[in-house]
Amino acid sequence: MPVRGGVKLLLYDVSGRVEAVIRNEELNPGYYREVFGKQKRSLPAGVHFLVLVQESKQVTRKVVLVE
Repeated sequence: MPVRGGVKLLLYDVSGRVEAVIRNEELNPGYYREVFGKQKRSLPAGVHFLVLVQESKQVTRKVVLVE
Protein backbone atom coordinates (compact mmCIF):
# COMPACT_ATOMS: atom_id res chain seq x y z
CA MET A 1 0.00 0.00 0.00
CA PRO A 2 1.50 3.35 -0.96
CA VAL A 3 -0.35 5.43 1.69
CA ARG A 4 -2.33 4.84 4.88
CA GLY A 5 -6.01 4.32 4.20
CA GLY A 6 -9.00 2.06 4.09
CA VAL A 7 -8.48 -1.07 2.02
CA LYS A 8 -10.97 -3.62 0.71
CA LEU A 9 -9.98 -6.92 -0.88
CA LEU A 10 -13.00 -8.61 -2.47
CA LEU A 11 -13.55 -11.80 -4.42
CA TYR A 12 -16.18 -11.61 -7.19
CA ASP A 13 -17.67 -14.33 -9.34
CA VAL A 14 -17.96 -13.93 -13.12
CA SER A 15 -21.48 -12.49 -12.85
CA GLY A 16 -20.25 -9.64 -10.61
CA ARG A 17 -21.53 -10.89 -7.23
CA VAL A 18 -19.29 -10.55 -4.18
CA GLU A 19 -18.32 -14.08 -3.11
CA ALA A 20 -16.08 -13.10 -0.17
CA VAL A 21 -14.77 -10.03 1.64
CA ILE A 22 -11.19 -11.05 2.34
CA ARG A 23 -10.03 -7.84 3.99
CA ASN A 24 -11.77 -4.58 4.93
CA GLU A 25 -9.66 -2.43 7.23
CA GLU A 26 -7.36 0.54 7.64
CA LEU A 27 -3.75 -0.27 6.69
CA ASN A 28 -0.44 1.54 7.04
CA PRO A 29 1.87 1.94 4.03
CA GLY A 30 3.86 -1.19 3.21
CA TYR A 31 3.76 -4.62 1.61
CA TYR A 32 1.16 -7.17 2.65
CA ARG A 33 0.51 -10.82 1.90
CA GLU A 34 -2.90 -12.42 2.20
CA VAL A 35 -3.44 -16.15 2.49
CA PHE A 36 -6.90 -17.02 1.30
CA GLY A 37 -7.98 -20.49 2.37
CA LYS A 38 -11.24 -22.32 2.79
CA GLN A 39 -13.93 -20.08 4.22
CA LYS A 40 -16.94 -21.14 6.24
CA ARG A 41 -18.81 -21.12 2.97
CA SER A 42 -17.39 -23.23 0.19
CA LEU A 43 -16.56 -21.35 -3.00
CA PRO A 44 -17.11 -22.97 -6.38
CA ALA A 45 -14.13 -23.81 -8.55
CA GLY A 46 -13.73 -21.65 -11.63
CA VAL A 47 -12.83 -18.14 -12.71
CA HIS A 48 -13.17 -15.35 -10.15
CA PHE A 49 -11.87 -11.80 -9.81
CA LEU A 50 -9.88 -10.33 -6.92
CA VAL A 51 -10.49 -6.60 -6.53
CA LEU A 52 -8.29 -4.41 -4.32
CA VAL A 53 -9.79 -0.98 -3.57
CA GLN A 54 -8.04 1.87 -1.76
CA GLU A 55 -9.72 5.27 -1.85
CA SER A 56 -10.43 6.00 -5.53
CA LYS A 57 -7.95 3.43 -6.90
CA GLN A 58 -8.86 -0.11 -7.88
CA VAL A 59 -6.81 -3.08 -9.10
CA THR A 60 -8.49 -6.19 -10.52
CA ARG A 61 -6.89 -9.58 -11.21
CA LYS A 62 -8.42 -12.72 -12.65
CA VAL A 63 -7.88 -15.87 -10.55
CA VAL A 64 -8.85 -19.49 -11.03
CA LEU A 65 -9.97 -21.44 -7.97
CA VAL A 66 -9.43 -25.20 -8.14
CA GLU A 67 -10.54 -27.93 -5.79
